[in-house]
Amino acid sequence: MKKKLFSLVCLLCFVGQVCAQEALYNSKGLVGIWNQLVPKQKDSTKTVMVPSKTFKIYNVDRTFLLMINQGQGVCGITAYGTYEGRTPGEITEKLEFHAFSESMNSGHSTSEIRYSIQDDNIMRLEYYNSDIKQWIPEIWVRVTPFALKGRKQ
Repeated sequence: MKKKLFSLVCLLCFVGQVCAQEALYNSKGLVGIWNQLVPKQKDSTKTVMVPSKTFKIYNVDRTFLLMINQGQGVCGITAYGTYEGRTPGEITEKLEFHAFSESMNSGHSTSEIRYSIQDDNIMRLEYYNSDIKQWIPEIWVRVTPFALKGRKQ
């Protein structure tokens, strides 16, 4: 019961973020809801990128959060913090909370991020975290509203 209640609260927070800030789903820049893509072996010769259960939300107020949907009604926020733009295509994130790392949960953990957004919906980034001390590449796809079939635009 507690898991279902927690999942409902997470879902309501997520929906509240989307509804409260129209820019999250209309943005062409960094602000928005992103779903991480991960490699999956399709066959012995081909690897494809598929959506994961990890989402990152960059808000207009310079806050962000990382959320995981584990399925069967279990989802939760795994990290959150603030970000600042340095130059175009570069930001610094400061973690305030990280659920899985004691050192990253110290309030002093920062990540330098270099990113580029392609076709408004694909973000390639790499980050260097002050605790991990290496560059990590990632690919994210923007979460966009479903289009109604047959709708004239």
